Amino acid sequence: MKKFTLSFLVLISTLYVFALSKDISLSQFMIDSYDIQSGLPQNSVRAIVQTRDGFLWLGTEEGFVKFDGIKMKVYDDAFFPISNHKVELIFEEEGNPNLWVGTDGGGIIKFNYITEEYEIFDVKSGLPENNISKGVEGQDGTLYFATRRSGIIVISQNGEKTVLGKSSGLPSNNIGALVKGADGAIWMGSQNFLCRLEGQQIIDVEKLPSEITTVDIY
Repeated sequence: MKKFTLSFLVLISTLYVFALSKDISLSQFMIDSYDIQSGLPQNSVRAIVQTRDGFLWLGTEEGFVKFDGIKMKVYDDAFFPISNHKVELIFEEEGNPNLWVGTDGGGIIKFNYITEEYEIFDVKSGLPENNISKGVEGQDGTLYFATRRSGIIVISQNGEKTVLGKSSGLPSNNIGALVKGADGAIWMGSQNFLCRLEGQQIIDVEKLPSEITTVDIY
């Protein structure tokens, strides 16, 4: 495993191992499992976030779920008119009761979890593609979404959309990692490169060794 330190740790790996304390036995933990029989629309949970009101939101390959610890409410094709409900990411907007949901084929959903009003961003509304893999909110409220073929989609606070790709200076349009650093800069990485954004400006591009094919940033 190769490691790079750039104000945070970059791990190039596809295997994650978490260990429990050796002083605590498994019998001391209470374990509950949830599946289709419990109310999930599908058993592959791909994203989890807890909103400020305490509810858990679970993203699956067939939509997402609001979970209060007892019952689940499903938001799927019966609620949203999009072509693909496979959820790749969910995060809560700072200061507003909005969830941003990225899907693999259905674009981006902006969902107000109080009123249940929503807005869909997809190719019909100007996105370059509907396959969204990562998402993060910048310090100023600007939203950044990684795509598989079109680079980074930037949505400003007033809803203006911009696309940053190879023509903007990115080495590749296939973005595999996207995070916000402690200084507010947006870091992204993919096959053989790592770079930093400030607003919509590409500040640094770091070429990585050619044998590195996957980059994850934490």
